[in-house]
Amino acid sequence: MINLYGWQPTIGDPTFLGWLTVLAYCFAFLLSARVVSCAERCFTSDTQKQVWLWAAMAGLMLFLAINKQLDLQSFFTAWAKYNAREYGWYEHRRSIQMGFIVAVIVAGFCALVFLLVLFRKQLKNNSLALAGLCFLVSFIVIRAASFHHFDRLIGVHLGVLRINHLFELSGIGMICANAMTLLRRVR
Repeated sequence: MINLYGWQPTIGDPTFLGWLTVLAYCFAFLLSARVVSCAERCFTSDTQKQVWLWAAMAGLMLFLAINKQLDLQSFFTAWAKYNAREYGWYEHRRSIQMGFIVAVIVAGFCALVFLLVLFRKQLKNNSLALAGLCFLVSFIVIRAASFHHFDRLIGVHLGVLRINHLFELSGIGMICANAMTLLRRVR
C-alpha cells in the first residue's frame, strides 16, 4: 500500500452520511452536467459564459465526490505536517493554521465577490450556486488545514448529523437547488 508522509489511500468516511454526501456530490455533478447540456433552454442570454460556470461546477462536483471517499485532504494535511517538521516551523503551526484559515475565509469572500461581479448580469440564474460553491470550497479548504478547534466544532453532533455533514451537504444542496430551478425551464 502507498504510504506518503504518513498517509495511505483509504475510504475517507465509510459511514452512511459519508456515502450520502458522496451521492449528493454525484447528484450535483449530474444536475450541473444536465444544465450544461440544456444550456440553450436554461439561459436566455450569455449562454456560453454560464455554460463555462456550470461545466466547471460539474467537474468540481465530480472531483469532490472522488475526494470525499479517497480523503485527499488528509494527504494535504499529512504533507503539511511533514514539511512543518522538516523545515522547523511545526511548533508555530497553530498561528500558521489560524493565518491560513483567515486567508481562506478572506479568499472565499473575495472569490464570491469576484464571481458575483463576473456573473452580475446572470445572478438571477446562478446566485445560489455561486454562494454554495464558495461556501463549500472554503469549508473543504479549512477542513484540510486540520485546525483542531475547528475539527472539534465540526465534529459536534446535532442528532444523527455532525456539523461537518451539515456544512458540506448545505453547500451541495444550494448548488443542486439552483440547478433544479434552471432545469425546470427545460420542461
